[in-house]
Amino acid sequence: MKLALRARVVLAMVLAGVVAVIVTSVTVRTSIDHGRTTDWTLAPEALAACEADPARWHQEVADLVDAWAYDVDGRSANPAAPPLEPALLDVARHTGTAAGDAPGERVDVRRVAEDGPCVFIRVAFRPPGDLSAAVGSGLLVGAAVAFLLVVGLALVIVLQPLLARIARLRRAAEGVGSPAFTPAVDDVPDALGAIAEVLDRSHARIRANEAELRERQLALERHLAEIAHDLRTPLASLLLAVQELAPVAPPGDTAVRRALDDAEYVNALV
Repeated sequence: MKLALRARVVLAMVLAGVVAVIVTSVTVRTSIDHGRTTDWTLAPEALAACEADPARWHQEVADLVDAWAYDVDGRSANPAAPPLEPALLDVARHTGTAAGDAPGERVDVRRVAEDGPCVFIRVAFRPPGDLSAAVGSGLLVGAAVAFLLVVGLALVIVLQPLLARIARLRRAAEGVGSPAFTPAVDDVPDALGAIAEVLDRSHARIRANEAELRERQLALERHLAEIAHDLRTPLASLLLAVQELAPVAPPGDTAVRRALDDAEYVNALV
């Protein structure tokens, strides 16, 4: 299926916009998810409270964030603490920090002490049920608005000038060689500009050839007129002589009559 230039440009912009929306949504969501728990520190007084009463230590913020303490083996003195993920524990032992996803939450594990009941702190971020949907909706709406703005700007800045240049080329191509030719003035150094230059040169060459042919035709007509003029004088004399001879020709002599007819015919030709 062949598409017009306008349709191809619009389709390309739509596809690019869809890809941009998807990439933006995924990137922002990933950034939000990874940034939820990676920027936090445990206050010294909170660590002191944990070491003083590890069996009851637990911090929670509005049902969104909670923190639990674990010893070097990943066990918590608080019986209500969730189990520490073995994979995160192994990474935190070697690097001091680990992050990952758990069902319904984002988990960040930090090493805050060398030994004791509060060696590792597990911080979990539990977004409310509608947060992801709200973030997704906001991203989609923002991306859609940005996409519409980009398409509008592309139409104004790119597509309309391009179509105007093509229209000028079409008008110029239709008038090449005719007196109504409109130059396809296009100073942009690209393929369309090169086509415009070729059209202008072609028109100039055609008009020059036409003028040369017209001059040759006029010269030929003058030459033929001169030849006809040169022939008329002797033919007129010949016709006059035959006409004077006709009355004195012997009766029954048809040669003079034929000569007179031929002379009149040749005279009529020139």
